[in-house]
Amino acid sequence: MPIRIIIYILIAIWVCPCEAVAEPTKAVCLVSRDIKPYIQALEGIKLALEGTSVKLSVFYLDKFAKSDVLQAKLTGKGYHLFMGIGTQASRFIWQELHQETGIKLYTMLLNPQKILTDQTACGISLNIPVKFQFETMTKMLPHAQRIGLLYDPANNTAFYQTARYLAKAFKVQIVPLQVKSSKQISLKLKKNWSQIDALWLIPDHTVISESIIQYIIKKALLKKIPVIGYNRFFYQSGAVLNFIVDYQKIGQQTVTLALDLLEGKNCPDQSPQYYIWWNQKAAERLGLDQP
Repeated sequence: MPIRIIIYILIAIWVCPCEAVAEPTKAVCLVSRDIKPYIQALEGIKLALEGTSVKLSVFYLDKFAKSDVLQAKLTGKGYHLFMGIGTQASRFIWQELHQETGIKLYTMLLNPQKILTDQTACGISLNIPVKFQFETMTKMLPHAQRIGLLYDPANNTAFYQTARYLAKAFKVQIVPLQVKSSKQISLKLKKNWSQIDALWLIPDHTVISESIIQYIIKKALLKKIPVIGYNRFFYQSGAVLNFIVDYQKIGQQTVTLALDLLEGKNCPDQSPQYYIWWNQKAAERLGLDQP
């Protein structure tokens, strides 16, 4: 090659402003099931990743009959980030995924410390801090000095203990309404309606069916006792005070946290974004003033 051509090539390389293109960050989102709350969270994740350098791959856990097939798809593929939506997906990432590198993150998970063996696990839970709920309840239902908490001890003993401890600071009393099966709910409430000023319903597998919730709220309205719920169905069924979690916002929260972790930042305590809905129609039926 003539020396003149070599010089031209060297000059071109020297003056070229081009920079090496960084490889995109490869992320996996593992979804427990194809249900509406999880899909809304996934939509929030995808929305928040628009315009970033993160390349997202999505897998639905319930589409794989054998876990080793999914493991083969995820292991050794150079993924930098693993996000699990829901209980099954998060458990898979922490307990079954044989991957030493990459950041792990859970989202849409209720009581993560109880579900995941790794107590340092990072993510966005569905748990609204009890203190925040007390602050809202005491402001919006100031007459409720005795709050009945319906729960199964096998699922929510820790929640009850926290609520009982914090109740002292807010000068209210938590009346424990413990049930070990859905069949005990009717009798438990019948014995305690006169002992409570409001009924607090929290996420609990024993008290979860829509028919049970509608039955409880209907009885409470007849007894002139306001119900405190935790999603849109409670609001639509007549619960007066409701803590509504925004699933799409949680997905966006998850991405914000993930990007911070990819930059080497620590994992802070995170509370899910939520709204407070006041059911004015139910309140008027109970004779309650709008706060």
